[in-house]
Amino acid sequence: MSLLDAQIGRVLAALEEHGLSDDTIVVYTSDHGDTCGGHGMVDKHYIMYDDVQRVPLIVRGPGVQRGETCDAFVSNEIDLATTLCHIAGIDVPATLEGRNLLATVSGEDRSPRQDIFAQYHGGQFGLYSQRMVRDRRYKYIWNMTAEDELYDLRADPGELTNLAFEPGAADELQRLRHRLVGWMESIDDPALNVWTRAQLLEGWIASP
Repeated sequence: MSLLDAQIGRVLAALEEHGLSDDTIVVYTSDHGDTCGGHGMVDKHYIMYDDVQRVPLIVRGPGVQRGETCDAFVSNEIDLATTLCHIAGIDVPATLEGRNLLATVSGEDRSPRQDIFAQYHGGQFGLYSQRMVRDRRYKYIWNMTAEDELYDLRADPGELTNLAFEPGAADELQRLRHRLVGWMESIDDPALNVWTRAQLLEGWIASP
């Protein structure tokens, strides 16, 4: 971390030295997190814990209010491109589906995301594909070739207790399954077919 901080400092210092700070947008983020010992793991992939899914996002530059923070659901891959177009004052291409994070942070976005989705395609470990939906309280993870996962993030922020097979969590499980299927339909997810749809909506899941 100290090495990373030092290198970022070099970039910012160079911008200052060349008089570019007032005309440059600096974005600090990452592609994914790492468990770093969480859940007894020191890797990533095939898991949807917040250790991996929550990543840093800091933006500095013209058009960005200093010191503002926000805990909204953000999808870096699609939101950053849209946001940078707004900051630069250029038209957002119709092909971009992201949110303008400036509007999100300022409260101008009257319909912020109520949940967020993620997907893993099992490239490193065979066909262990996953899809996830997470709202403010619950996270549901559909593992195509393994058991479901459901976590109450308010009561269990460490995601240690899987509630997917608890009778008292059945309504939340079904609600999030339907939400996930709706999202998979909207993106034409190839993992959604007649068999997996039944698995999700009718509860054909592996027992623990």
